[in-house]
Amino acid sequence: SEMLVQQLEKNARAMKYAQEHECAHAGAEMRQAIIRQKSILEKHGKEELECEGQRAIAEAEIERAEKTTEAITAVDICPLCRSTMTGDHVAHVKKEMEQTTASARQKLQQMQELFHTLQEQKSSLLSTIREAEEKLVDAEIELVKHHAMKEKHQAIKETVEEEKTLREEIVHLERRHIQLEEKAENRG
Repeated sequence: SEMLVQQLEKNARAMKYAQEHECAHAGAEMRQAIIRQKSILEKHGKEELECEGQRAIAEAEIERAEKTTEAITAVDICPLCRSTMTGDHVAHVKKEMEQTTASARQKLQQMQELFHTLQEQKSSLLSTIREAEEKLVDAEIELVKHHAMKEKHQAIKETVEEEKTLREEIVHLERRHIQLEEKAENRG
């Protein structure tokens, strides 16, 4: 039993957490951190979808403005306001479409940058989650070891107590044996 106690102490020193409750607490904190990280990841996924939608809208606005600019010189009646096309009117529509295109290109650029940032953050979050899950597995394994060590320690303690009780009984029986032998000699 002494060797088992030494082995348990050696195993305890090799563990990251000194106590079972510390290990359980760390595991619970890691689980909560993983849940928070996954929530952020989900939020980023929604933001990516929104960003993709905004990019598609900007691309469609650019395409529509370019088509309108190309078509404006070939028509006699303005498709937007239904009035007769004049040189000033053509210039006004082209200017308006250039502004629309510039604004849409700026929005498209912003969405592309945002999407790139979200992708980088997503990659970082996935890496963080993966590391946290690995640490959680390690903590859970250690928690099982702590529990097993606690049970072994309790079993050893019970064995030592039983051994102590048996030794006391042996000592008591040896004394009784000696007493009986002395009585037998005295009577005989």
